[in-house]
Amino acid sequence: MDIKKTIKGKLGDLELIETKDGSVSINSVFYNENCHSLDGARSETIYNFIEGCEIVTRFKHHSPFTIFETGLGLGYGLDCTLDIIGGHPLLFISTEIEPELISYNKKNKNHLLWQNLKLDDCGHYIATENNQTLVVLNGDATKTIEDISFYLKNNKINALFQDAFSPKKNPELWTEDWFRKLKQHAHDDCIMSTYCASRGPLEAMALAGWNINARKGFGRKKSSTVAFVRK
Repeated sequence: MDIKKTIKGKLGDLELIETKDGSVSINSVFYNENCHSLDGARSETIYNFIEGCEIVTRFKHHSPFTIFETGLGLGYGLDCTLDIIGGHPLLFISTEIEPELISYNKKNKNHLLWQNLKLDDCGHYIATENNQTLVVLNGDATKTIEDISFYLKNNKINALFQDAFSPKKNPELWTEDWFRKLKQHAHDDCIMSTYCASRGPLEAMALAGWNINARKGFGRKKSSTVAFVRK
């Protein structure tokens, strides 16, 4: 099936494309890059983040289980997380620079967390249903990360989905400064997982205080990365 649909974004067109597992990804004109592997958008999310961060075996140890995601995209990070944890207490914080993607998820997803997202006084989006909260930091993540403490309150991040565009296209989200800021808010047992295995970002992670482990990549990628807080 050839999906021919385009989201008219503020930063440029976003072309919806079907991947091999039947799920939809996006090609961003602004970044000139796909958001996911064409081998499967949803399958890649499950492999890189749900399995990479060991969500299945870890979520019951924290209430709420707290996740920070770099890059909302089509929202698979939250969708796949909810599939695993059900109604377990959750605080899920994501970032998104393209406001039209936030609107797209609000209009096209069935879960009430998506449908009830509303702008708050800080200019970000938030929804709470029962004991689960979704926050989407609205705008440039290098700036909106400064607001994360307000939403974390007394919680620390248990899992980090590092899913920005590639270091060549989105270098500001692969720096030592970025990874140091993430570590400041990370729980001692936090796992950061990413599709990226490039030398520069791995060196930045290490300098920021993360221990790096190589992991087999998804689809045609040879390797990916998981990282742990250096104690």
